[in-house]
Amino acid sequence: IVIIGGGGAGLSAAVTAAKKGGRVVVLEKRRVLGGNTITAYVMFGAETPFQKRMKVDVPRDFAFKLAMGYAHWKTDPRIVRTFIDKSGDTIRWLEEKGIEFETMPNYYPDQIPRAFQIMKGGGGVMTKILAKECKDLGVQFLYQATAKRILTNMKREVTGVLAVAKDRDIKIRAKSVIIATGGYGGSKT
Repeated sequence: IVIIGGGGAGLSAAVTAAKKGGRVVVLEKRRVLGGNTITAYVMFGAETPFQKRMKVDVPRDFAFKLAMGYAHWKTDPRIVRTFIDKSGDTIRWLEEKGIEFETMPNYYPDQIPRAFQIMKGGGGVMTKILAKECKDLGVQFLYQATAKRILTNMKREVTGVLAVAKDRDIKIRAKSVIIATGGYGGSKT
């Protein structure tokens, strides 16, 4: 499995794939892992284990309307709904990895207090924890490697990735490719 992007999504995918027995290669175009995640401190969530422990009720429907309203209803509601509905499981999974959360002060009167959770140590800590688990599971990393093209056969089945590293082309054979690049900061909507 080739994963394009070594940020939070790519590292999470790598851990999951490696734990299920996959041989995993992560392509990261920068010199370091983390992407946009490395600068993150806050996670938005609904009905998360952290919120339940804090006795804070943040219903998923409310969080969905809040997120869509913030984006002026211009984002894909299916993606936002999935993000909200999976946020509890995501935060539970991160806590199982050792990431701790704390309450964020509510500076905005129209938002439910503690709908946002602060990651202790921020995204840098999360990146380190996930990267270490990847390495422990045998995930390979190629830094300063940019994916140029997903390779396919005559039946249009994925066969790998063509990447560039140190000014030379590299073909990596793979049965699956996960694109985990750009983050929310790279989205045009």
